[in-house]
Amino acid sequence: MILVMLAMICCALFLPSPAYAVDIFATIDRAMGLLQNGELDGAQDILTTAQADGCDDPLLSSAQGVFAMYTSNYGSAEAIFRSTLLRDPKQLAALWGVSLCLLARNRVNEAATFIERAAEVAPTDTRVKTLQAYIAMLLDRLSDAAVLGKGALDGGEKSAFLMATLAQIYSRMGYEPKALEFGSFAAKSFYGMNFLAPNQHVALPLTMQIADDPQMATPALPAPAAHGMRTALELEVPKTLSQPSTDKIIHLVSPIAGTTVYGMQQIRAVYHGSREIKFVIFLVDHVIRGMMTDFPFHFDWDANGAQPGEHQLCVRAFDYHGVLLGEDTLVITSATGQPRAPATTSVQISNMQARLLTLTMPDAQPLALFANLGKWHLKVHETAQAVGAFEKAAAINPRADGILPALAQLYQENGLHSLSASRLIYHGTATGNKKIALTFDDGPNPLYTPSIISELKKYNAHATFFLVGKMVQLFPDLVMQVLAEGHELANHTYTHPNLTKLTNDDIIAEVLRTRAVIKEITGKDTYLFRPPGGDIDAKVADQLHALDYNIIYWDVNIGEFRKHPPQEQAAMVLNKAKDGSIILMHNGLIDGTLNILPTLLDELHKRGFNFVTVSELLRDNVVSSR
Repeated sequence: MILVMLAMICCALFLPSPAYAVDIFATIDRAMGLLQNGELDGAQDILTTAQADGCDDPLLSSAQGVFAMYTSNYGSAEAIFRSTLLRDPKQLAALWGVSLCLLARNRVNEAATFIERAAEVAPTDTRVKTLQAYIAMLLDRLSDAAVLGKGALDGGEKSAFLMATLAQIYSRMGYEPKALEFGSFAAKSFYGMNFLAPNQHVALPLTMQIADDPQMATPALPAPAAHGMRTALELEVPKTLSQPSTDKIIHLVSPIAGTTVYGMQQIRAVYHGSREIKFVIFLVDHVIRGMMTDFPFHFDWDANGAQPGEHQLCVRAFDYHGVLLGEDTLVITSATGQPRAPATTSVQISNMQARLLTLTMPDAQPLALFANLGKWHLKVHETAQAVGAFEKAAAINPRADGILPALAQLYQENGLHSLSASRLIYHGTATGNKKIALTFDDGPNPLYTPSIISELKKYNAHATFFLVGKMVQLFPDLVMQVLAEGHELANHTYTHPNLTKLTNDDIIAEVLRTRAVIKEITGKDTYLFRPPGGDIDAKVADQLHALDYNIIYWDVNIGEFRKHPPQEQAAMVLNKAKDGSIILMHNGLIDGTLNILPTLLDELHKRGFNFVTVSELLRDNVVSSR
């Protein structure tokens, strides 16, 4: 026992880094996997249990700091990271974490000192270089920022945060076209308006009111050598990630094929394609073991839970239509109960620190990014792209400086899409052509929308679907299916609220979020709007008109007869329907749509009616009163 104690003391005195428990890496790896998948309670339980079991380890402390950052508790995270640095001044994850926590509180100069210390520990780490470039930009050291950004980019860093930082640097240096290139690349990370969903990442602004003393600033970097080195202005926006020695667009990079693995494994895949990914699935021996919808595509797999022997690991990437983009497979051997494959402690520490940095790589605040993109597009006369960028910015915060006036001017310059003087429409004009518009609210919904599409297809019927933005985000493949069948897409707000109960800003956000997400996924703009429940007042109408929308009501509501049996309900609707009618139905059971739709289509078809979209119905004439 005495010899063991002496050995422990010697290790503590003479080793350059702390001794790590045998299972600390597996513990942190599992906790971070849960954290990345949004399972905060599970991650917290693992970290708390490890600490309660007597594990007092700087790396574990860094992981606890990362957890605090994920829950936006920056004060607690900073305290944890600083405490860690007292025990291990070269703990990279702690230096990085303190820098981010300080930036979250606008303490830029102090953050600069910590990230410079991180750069001394890991001089080639591209994430550290990215944060150095960002801080240098905030401190108006644009030349330094450009050199650091170049270093990160040349080192293979492709994060949206780096691209947004480079865009801002170029803009401030007066190179707007280059700023637009990098900014557009950064915006791809927000495909489908995913920034509207909860996000645990630190989001940093592209400009900041610095709150701390400039005496904390570090000296500027020396000028780069002129020979054999590209200037920052010669940087090119990356088209794709560097291709490995394979033509596969998704590549399994860990574990290594043919190796023997033990215990908890992190399965890592890298995507090299140019098309947007909806999700990636992980399979073991053809059985799905996990799914990820966001970068990085890492999966946790317990090899000890598998039978000893060879196993096939596979990853498959799919787009928003459920189309397979590519896959990669490899074979490994599991050996249950045996110790982990040998690896030096220093390598394990380095790998885990890198993972903690990757987990907390910040995002650029999307509001500033899209506002800037709108301005940059205008400067190169790309009006349509400018409108789209400004709409996204207004969807985030309608009060953002100058955004709504810019949109109003662009709407006027591009020509408004008014279908009537009042823009309040209940039905079309009876022209003798026996046209009727079927409309379906509250979609897309996978339980009902496919059945509606199928019934419409039997009669070559085209309809108008008033879509809820959140549902569009959840089921983009259904939206594309609706569009592919020739139906019209329209706006039905983002969360289906009573608009008359909202502030002007909330009304604008509800409307523009849905317009933006539909346009992002389908490429189609929307100019028809239906208020949820039909609830509207003058304030709501004014806002909708300012946003270039026509308000579409109905003259036949099948819900009025929903208390009757399906056959009676259908008969009552048929008695009310006429040439030019707009019929209100739903993607659901609320008004009996699915029960009577087959009968309605069959009977209206027999009576000679043509099923058209609202826009087609109103192409010649509209009636804007009941």
